Amino acid sequence: MILFILYEFVSSTQKGASGGNISNYLLIDKLRQHKKIGIIAPNISKDLVNELEDKGIFVVTDNLELRPPFGGLKKRQWFKTAIDLLIRSHPKLISELDIVVTSNGTCDLTEKLRTNKTQFYILCRAFEDFFDHESHYPLQEKIRRKFKKIYAAKKIALAYRSADRIVTNSEFMKDFIGTYYPKVDISVLYPPIDIPLKNLKPIPSKPRVGIINPSARKGEGVFLSLAHNHPELNFVYFSQNPKKYSSKNIHYAGWCSDRDKLFTHIDILIAPSAWTEPFGRVSVEAVRSGIPVLVSNIGGLPETVDSSFVVTTQTIECWEDKLSWITSNPNEVEEAWSRSVLKSADFEQSSHDKNALNIFATP
Repeated sequence: MILFILYEFVSSTQKGASGGNISNYLLIDKLRQHKKIGIIAPNISKDLVNELEDKGIFVVTDNLELRPPFGGLKKRQWFKTAIDLLIRSHPKLISELDIVVTSNGTCDLTEKLRTNKTQFYILCRAFEDFFDHESHYPLQEKIRRKFKKIYAAKKIALAYRSADRIVTNSEFMKDFIGTYYPKVDISVLYPPIDIPLKNLKPIPSKPRVGIINPSARKGEGVFLSLAHNHPELNFVYFSQNPKKYSSKNIHYAGWCSDRDKLFTHIDILIAPSAWTEPFGRVSVEAVRSGIPVLVSNIGGLPETVDSSFVVTTQTIECWEDKLSWITSNPNEVEEAWSRSVLKSADFEQSSHDKNALNIFATP
């Protein structure tokens, strides 16, 4: 049996589901076809619990009211209580555990489940457990992290050092984690992105340039500067709520989880992230939807596209040069897009499933 202890768990189709949420859902949905699966996570919706139990997945959850500033501590205490109760009330299940899989936020809470028979895995797709890594966090999050560092950093480091395997989502993250824990086995499991492949859309002379969820850490400054410097072009942004931008050539297109519909609003996507994104899910989705995408040369983003679509420096001049290149060199763009499509094969559902079964293989 494989037991997942996750900081949160939602359906891959739920509005606002993060890339990590989607990856966890699809990973578990694949593994449950071959293994017995259990999940411990707070605030799983009733509909999702019913869906999981119908699929034969064992679920431990509870509805918690989590408010700052002590919501995180309340959640940690819930995990400890839930694990203690599981050990007391389900000894047969505990005896059948082959792998315990934890995530950012839970890896230091599961020592009671460790035995000589049970392997201990950590799903690490972000930087939450690395307290000296600055990643454009808002002030409230920085304060929370400083507090957590005081009471949990040593236990988290011990959990990583003693893990049988760390599973992450990009070669960039593998290298990053390896600088902290060079002796631990680290595997890359790319997120499954099974979007039907479409032909490259023709690029008009005045393309619509899009960005998803603009913010300071997502490169909002680059987006605004490009819009200001190119009043002849239309710039489109997608987010759950509209923003107050002054440029008349910036348009709000709402939010849609259906990438097929979303990408009908743009001709070029930009991902000018200023922070080290572990992976670039949306850039792969754009490529497979026939949209050329320009990405920052930072974090895991360059792994998702051909090098021709990587903007080497985060200057406006460099971004403008790449934007001009896309509109002026259709043949080169098509070749770069085709090479990006070849790279995207690593992220297809079939590749993910094969790799997942190898990583989570049990006797």
